[in-house]
Amino acid sequence: MTNSLRGEVSLGDHTLRFSVNALVELEEAMGQSVAEIAQYMGSGSVRMKDVRTIIWIGLRGRNPDLKEAEAGDIASEVGIPAALEAVGRAFSLAFPSEEGEASPAIGSRPPKRGSTGSGSSPASRKQA
Repeated sequence: MTNSLRGEVSLGDHTLRFSVNALVELEEAMGQSVAEIAQYMGSGSVRMKDVRTIIWIGLRGRNPDLKEAEAGDIASEVGIPAALEAVGRAFSLAFPSEEGEASPAIGSRPPKRGSTGSGSSPASRKQA
């Protein structure tokens, strides 16, 4: 059973979660920051190898001996669209908003530096 308050999302019979350690491992594996990975995932032009790596890292919290190819098998079993949706949800849950809800990490673009954006900076959230 998954616990969304802990950032857990079901992926078939498995649990996907991006803890701090998983996010660090993900940054190391992909050579990008978490923000860059989120933007890349939302770009619509992701490589399946990267999707498999992201799923693998997210699954390993509960399944540390899982092989990367097995993560690909799990993604195939649940279907690629469902796997991508689960990744997006788990990634969002890793960054809850001040209200305790998941922030839209995958599929949304952060405001450019220096812009007021849509109120997503800590300073603008305090004012809202």
